[in-house]
Amino acid sequence: MPESIQGTVFVAGDDVNTDEIIPARYCATTDVASLGQFALEDLHPTKSPGGVPFKPGAYEIIVAGENFGCGSSREVAPVALIHAGIKAVIAPSFARIFYRNAVNCGLHLSLNTGLGEGAATGDVLALDPSEERFWEGIAPVHRTIIEAGGLTAFNKSGTPVPQESADPRPMTQGQKILARAAGLDYVEPGMTVFADVDKAITHELVLPVAAKQLEAGYGAGFKIWDKEKLLVTVDHTLQIPLIREDDRSREMAEKVAQFVEDQELPHAFLPLAPFTSQGICHVLFPEEGLLEPDTLLIGTDSHTCTYGAYGVLSVGVGTTDLTEVMASGRIWLKVPESIRIELNGRMAKGVHAKDVILHILHQVTMNGFTDAVVEFTGPALEHLTEDDRSTIANMVVEGGGTCGLFPVGAIRADEGASFQKLLSFDPVSYTHLRAH
Repeated sequence: MPESIQGTVFVAGDDVNTDEIIPARYCATTDVASLGQFALEDLHPTKSPGGVPFKPGAYEIIVAGENFGCGSSREVAPVALIHAGIKAVIAPSFARIFYRNAVNCGLHLSLNTGLGEGAATGDVLALDPSEERFWEGIAPVHRTIIEAGGLTAFNKSGTPVPQESADPRPMTQGQKILARAAGLDYVEPGMTVFADVDKAITHELVLPVAAKQLEAGYGAGFKIWDKEKLLVTVDHTLQIPLIREDDRSREMAEKVAQFVEDQELPHAFLPLAPFTSQGICHVLFPEEGLLEPDTLLIGTDSHTCTYGAYGVLSVGVGTTDLTEVMASGRIWLKVPESIRIELNGRMAKGVHAKDVILHILHQVTMNGFTDAVVEFTGPALEHLTEDDRSTIANMVVEGGGTCGLFPVGAIRADEGASFQKLLSFDPVSYTHLRAH
């Protein structure tokens, strides 16, 4: 039976992002326990209703506002909170990637805001995870993973997870790709499935930590599930030493190179000279022809949604997800809602794809795509280049989206498929969108 959680409360506001939870300047390390001392160091004063900064070690429970953990996919956000002494977070909603990373790390989450109603920073609160009300709105399998101590412990326990197809129904493009990956005839939004991953992408900020976790969980010399399916680059931090003294980026790149050698990975793009990269992952992998439409791809980057430009259902995940995919080739995913956007017209001279997606995001706002696959359709698509599609898909996450998906492969949405929203835009022909 889960132990009760009692401790001091820290109250946080809406839209606390992962850069505030753990600043990027501390993330180039495999010593994740050291991150606790920096937790919420950059929290904006307006997001601390109590008017006091967060002090690591002084609090056990966070009571937060909407959309807690938005922003980058870094799993070190919940890890930093855990090592700062946080045992539970209560919020009305969590950003998708933070939520799954917290589940995978075994951090207790509750959507029942009544548990923290009226609490102020410095108050003492008692929570009982054995009570059903603590878990209201949390999927049973997610609760089981948290109670097991995280995803690796859950997977190693051998706990069976029965999968049943949803009732026959028309499905969207993204749902059909996910159903195929999960080996099911039908899926529907809200259900959790365990799916086979076709490709995984990663980089030097995450792979060294995942490699360390893989060895700790499965032993030295463990070989990943399929070396052809892991795509690796060094592109995030290697130029940091040019702007400040910091050897950690070089050390992370060296650890990537060692893992690539140990695993004999054929699709790894390592620096050819100091401070140089062979390319940014979201550009490099498509250029190298390493993507196939109608497949499932996971990546340790919030902008993994970019690969939807190539008809790939691509989902940003965290370090533990990568560790477990490298071990088994499988991942748990909550079937997302789908939003359809019809694009009409043709971009006028001086209007670019970036203008288009910025205009759309302005209209739907920063949470307009939350936890949804955005499927693009309409006559404008025939006028968009691969670069245009990539630019649009890349920024879907800025509206909270899971993936920006274009109809590139053979799979299309069924007639009669249900969409959370049906939107139509004609900004591609508007001259007022021209960049200034």
